[in-house]
Amino acid sequence: GRGLIRNSPPLEFQTALPIFRQQILKEINEEKHVNLFASKENYRAQLMQKNIESYKVGAKGDIAPPIPKMPNNINMFKLAEEIKMGRFIIPTGKNDNNLEPVLWDINKNPYLIVAGHIQSGKSTIVKSWIQLLVKEYSEEEVEIYAIDSNSMGLYEIMGLPHIISVNELKNIDDLVEMVKRELDIRRNEMNKCKKSRGDMESLHESWKQIIFAIDNLNEFTDSGHYGLKELMERIVKKEYGLKISIIAIGNINDLESNWDPFAKALRECQVGLLLGSLKEQNIFNARLPYGSYEKDFEMGDGYFINKNKYVGLRTAYCFED
Repeated sequence: GRGLIRNSPPLEFQTALPIFRQQILKEINEEKHVNLFASKENYRAQLMQKNIESYKVGAKGDIAPPIPKMPNNINMFKLAEEIKMGRFIIPTGKNDNNLEPVLWDINKNPYLIVAGHIQSGKSTIVKSWIQLLVKEYSEEEVEIYAIDSNSMGLYEIMGLPHIISVNELKNIDDLVEMVKRELDIRRNEMNKCKKSRGDMESLHESWKQIIFAIDNLNEFTDSGHYGLKELMERIVKKEYGLKISIIAIGNINDLESNWDPFAKALRECQVGLLLGSLKEQNIFNARLPYGSYEKDFEMGDGYFINKNKYVGLRTAYCFED
């Protein structure tokens, strides 16, 4: 029961432990516990549990609920059903401190990086988000443009409704011009609504949610799709609030060294999901307090980061039980 408290100098202390003197003497006298002293702490724990049970029997009032445990796997479909979500809000997982859902509001933070090391589950998480959107919203409400990588991380979702594979388009320039026209239309409608003091919320609700999902940001910025890259940069820098979102997946080491204007603009937003340690990256400015330690990470553990704030979480995935 002796220990140390972090201090300068360290403070030594002796914990107060229940003695249960009468019970122990009774056991010795009745020779019911042969190895009493060899397993003193186990025996003390047993007596402690018995006392707790006796307190519960005589307790009055409400009994405290049991402390929940973090599940090994979190089903995003079930998590979405358990909570009352607003429009286009995704439950990314559970807070590793209080097990409350960690939510991503697509329209408040429309530009997001999913970062992690190889095989950390980055593409799987984004595919789960897309599956949830397909399940919750109609094709008239959401449209998703998927830009797959050579590793085909998003290949499994390409056959779903709402999904348009940019890789399979014959002329990407047509897509760029179409999105530019849509941006101009929405900006003009928003300006008219502001001038007439109209209902901005209803106008925003009438627009279709457009999402670009990029499986490998470095591979995309190294490609020859200059018009599309310029459009992505323009959306991030100038078109906030027009209901167009960008999700970019990337390896931590690659993202740290990517100085393409579009990648740089995304990093400057400082919003993302980091799979792995906060200390072992230079993408996000969020830092752990001095002297604090990180837990041991399991597959899918990480942080949801918004500017300098972060929440530790275990991510949720879409799967059928």
